[in-house]
Amino acid sequence: MNFKMNHKAWKILLGIIGIVLLAEAKVVAQSIAYSQFYLSPMQTNPGMIASYNQPQAIMSYRRMNVGGGVGAAFETPMISMMYPLITKNRGRVAGFGFSVMNDRLGSDGALQITGISAGAAYNHQIGYAQYLSLGVQGGYFWQSINIDRLTTGSQWINGEFLNTATQNEVFDVTAISYPTANVGLYWYLTDADTIARPRAYFGIAGQNLNQPNVSLSAQEEKVPYSLVFTGGITAYQNDQIRVMPSFRWIQQDGGNRQVNIGTLVWYNLSPFSGIIKPGNVGGGLWYELNGALIASVEINQPNYSVAFSYDISVGNQAKRLSAFELKLGFRIGNKTVKRAPKKDVIKSDTIEIKGKEAIYTVVVTKKNRRVIARDTIDTKPLVTEVTKPKEINTRDLQILNSTVYFYYTNDQLKNEASKSLLNDVVVILKKHPDIVLELEGHTCNIGKTEEFNQDLSERRASVVKKYLIDKGISVDRLKTVGYGSKKPAASNNTEFGRIKNRRVVFKILKGGNKKD
Repeated sequence: MNFKMNHKAWKILLGIIGIVLLAEAKVVAQSIAYSQFYLSPMQTNPGMIASYNQPQAIMSYRRMNVGGGVGAAFETPMISMMYPLITKNRGRVAGFGFSVMNDRLGSDGALQITGISAGAAYNHQIGYAQYLSLGVQGGYFWQSINIDRLTTGSQWINGEFLNTATQNEVFDVTAISYPTANVGLYWYLTDADTIARPRAYFGIAGQNLNQPNVSLSAQEEKVPYSLVFTGGITAYQNDQIRVMPSFRWIQQDGGNRQVNIGTLVWYNLSPFSGIIKPGNVGGGLWYELNGALIASVEINQPNYSVAFSYDISVGNQAKRLSAFELKLGFRIGNKTVKRAPKKDVIKSDTIEIKGKEAIYTVVVTKKNRRVIARDTIDTKPLVTEVTKPKEINTRDLQILNSTVYFYYTNDQLKNEASKSLLNDVVVILKKHPDIVLELEGHTCNIGKTEEFNQDLSERRASVVKKYLIDKGISVDRLKTVGYGSKKPAASNNTEFGRIKNRRVVFKILKGGNKKD
């Protein structure tokens, strides 16, 4: 195809080729590399689809300047929807996703790519609050070029541009369509089985594995497949702040790569005025190794979130052009998953001493292949009924030695990790019906008066008591007491110490490993 263009038209076409086929980060347009990758599951890793507790819809808009004096930009609106499959016994089992996107050069649409994608992921629990999710995703895309929006040398006559003049150029084709295939594996760790928000995660995804042909000419032009690595880990967390360094590495067949390294910080919000509900605000900063700086801000509420990011080139060798993104997400349902308590499986075996002189039978009680009790009885036949051990085991004792934390001068259970802890306490109390607990409420020293602190500590203990009663624990087994700020667990001279002092702790009054 012999195609003559003026300087401006060449820049547009080069922009199309360079950004659509290599996408400024060497990522093709149908695999848009959103800067806020952690909020773009279907464009990052299909394994992420099964990692949510709530059905949600995410509307995204990205605008990337072409630069070079062309005066145009790539605009990419998209909507993604995800629906989790949740069961009472297993929690998050799977997830399903669907997205529709359009990528176009400028408002006149000189080049457009429209596509739909659908995916599914299976979520497998590999340990306490640890999951491995395998996802697959397929898509179908339509790509077209509007030659009426391009100019050629034939339209420049005597140094003047005449848009009424013919282009005198012929394209082999102006529209094509093609399928895509992606797959992803995603590991993540949360605070508890019932919570979806990750404390740490790592994922690897393969995109465009079928390498579709996207050429608009007779010459074949296959899309290189890409590997996408993502990861993050919570480096610091308290009741108010969470810090998570993260990265994304896109490695394209042929050697092109894009690497983003940075961190996100969230600050928990307390509700006020009935408008702002418990949630958080966040900010992030990443450096892209090809020469770009990415900054983001977001606000997250129980049923919606808003996020914005801006990419800017830094340095003369920067390959990334300036861009901004806006995301609006909506969620329905609960953030936590209610799961049935796991049954405490106890197995009893009888080992008979060999020999005619034996007069005792040794009985051992096992849990998870570990001997938790031994006994001897004056009989030789197989014993099938064994009394449940009266002493509480080490793991359950550690749970009862844990702490329920509260925000500032609040007496509500807003911390999901604390609710998860109380659910574990319920399981222990039902397993040991002889245990009687004292719930000790405490505060830091920020209350206006000690009388206020005393009342707050008692209310905190009562809130925990009510939660346990609502879960089926008898009121006779729960005692409450408040100490105000008189028994701090740490110094009240620092914010970290004050956070540790806003608490309710458990004390075993009777039963378990306590003598009656």
